[in-house]
Amino acid sequence: MVISLAIHGCLAESELDLSGMGTRESRVAGTPLAGGLSCVIWSIKGDLDFFATSLHLRHYNANNMCDMCPANRDETNRTMMYNNFSADAAWKHNLYTAAEWRDIYGGVPPHPIFQVVGVSHHCLEPDEMHVMYVGTVQYMMGSVLHLLVFSKMCGTPVADMLQVWSEIVSFYRANSVAVQFSNISIGSFCEEQKPHGHYPKLKGKGAELRDVVAPMLS
Repeated sequence: MVISLAIHGCLAESELDLSGMGTRESRVAGTPLAGGLSCVIWSIKGDLDFFATSLHLRHYNANNMCDMCPANRDETNRTMMYNNFSADAAWKHNLYTAAEWRDIYGGVPPHPIFQVVGVSHHCLEPDEMHVMYVGTVQYMMGSVLHLLVFSKMCGTPVADMLQVWSEIVSFYRANSVAVQFSNISIGSFCEEQKPHGHYPKLKGKGAELRDVVAPMLS
């Protein structure tokens, strides 16, 4: 009822017990409660745990974890892997429409807020710190570092990593970067003995990962 009140700006008669005429509910039913103002749900912001436990959306540890696309953890189809950011990654071209997303749940919204007209997965705004910085940025920065030291640069991987780190430090100093890595080595983004065994992933705190993007792009 609270959601309906906010959206419509009044108490609908269908949602009230009007059996007792003359009650407060019967007097205010159908009349504006905020001078004609109402609420528009523009976005629903939260972290992945809130989406899974409170809105009952897909769980981030499940095989099919995404409400935006069919990306998953099935290693037999690498084009659909959630951490595959290559140009031919199939999940990029299969984003769910509102209708397709509702079909995932059998047409029954997983939470009452999605019963509001126009509200769907498109209104979700994931928490940037946990979804982007301690998430996709880890894989993207790890992939860039891996590509540089194992494919693009001319020295040994260890020497190339030292050069990359030196340039990052120079950027830190020149731009007074707020939160800095104390060090980045090959072991920071892959197994040194098996560097091609898994997708590269730069380990670090959210703020460190956020503030390393700029020097990596410079």
